[in-house]
Amino acid sequence: MKDIWKVVISDMEARRLHGLQEYGKQVSPHSGEDFLQHAYEEVLDQAVYLRALIEERMNPELKFTKIDPRAIAPSYATEGDSGLDLYPVEDFIIPPGEHAVIPTGISIELPTGYEAQVRSRSGLAAKYKVHVLNSPGTIDNGYRGEIKVILINHGSVTFVSPHKPDGRLAAIAQLVIAPVTTVIPVEVSDLSDSQRGTDGFGSSDLKV
Repeated sequence: MKDIWKVVISDMEARRLHGLQEYGKQVSPHSGEDFLQHAYEEVLDQAVYLRALIEERMNPELKFTKIDPRAIAPSYATEGDSGLDLYPVEDFIIPPGEHAVIPTGISIELPTGYEAQVRSRSGLAAKYKVHVLNSPGTIDNGYRGEIKVILINHGSVTFVSPHKPDGRLAAIAQLVIAPVTTVIPVEVSDLSDSQRGTDGFGSSDLKV
């Protein structure tokens, strides 16, 4: 590696001397050693920047504010979960066959390039037949309003807001943060052929 540096420095010095002979001044005001030292420092700076960028991409921050003092901060129940728990700010009931818009008292600022999805909690769906009506409810990157959860009760009894053993309100939905792929819509005269073609609405189901 040192030999390579010597060759590079020698070549740069030769070019500098050629510039002096040809034009009466050196091409670069710096020596070869100074140039390489500067380049080395630039590479290190870029490496540090790229590492920070990668870490930020792998663990982006989700900024949030409590617009209601009763709001509970979104959080992961256990390490490795994909969804943050969302909590209501007050008690509520949903009669059978009805739906309700439940405020969480939370507003968020998503990291650039991400969206949020409000999804049902499997426990509520399995035990009470209560789930997010528009699941997954999409929250666009630029939205800054309060997050509200639309719950529907498909059960046969009135659903009452769930509570934890200590009496605090329990989570009613999950907030999943996901990267967004932006596409460019392009109108064309024809689409390429595919095996499925125009078949839809159950066309791939088993025929009995």
